[in-house]
Amino acid sequence: MLNHLEGKGKIDYDYKEDILYFYIEKFMSKGSHEYRYSFDLDGFIVDIDNDNHVTGFELLDASKRLNVDKMILRFIKAGRFNARVKANLIIISFALTSVIRNKPMQITLNAERLNTPKLQETGIECQITPSG
Repeated sequence: MLNHLEGKGKIDYDYKEDILYFYIEKFMSKGSHEYRYSFDLDGFIVDIDNDNHVTGFELLDASKRLNVDKMILRFIKAGRFNARVKANLIIISFALTSVIRNKPMQITLNAERLNTPKLQETGIECQITPSG
């Protein structure tokens, strides 16, 4: 049976290091979804909890991977994150909205990888709000 989790997410961007951070708020506190480990999918680092659910990610060299100016990533206003883990596949996608000079810009990323860490089958959906 596929587990399904929903919640609010937070997103941060480190302009100097060009790293985009995303985490699910309710999974950050002590309890049933404590951080356990991370694995690197070619600069897309996925965080896993003690129940083998995806709880967040870091995207290294974010502006280059998303093919956008770093300034655009500084002004993210909203978005949506989805992670789906099937028996043999991990599918992660997010859509972000950044506003520059009152003009909304859409940024999307979709990644698929083999489920080599053997994560539990699950689906996660989160609304993203900027930190701060």
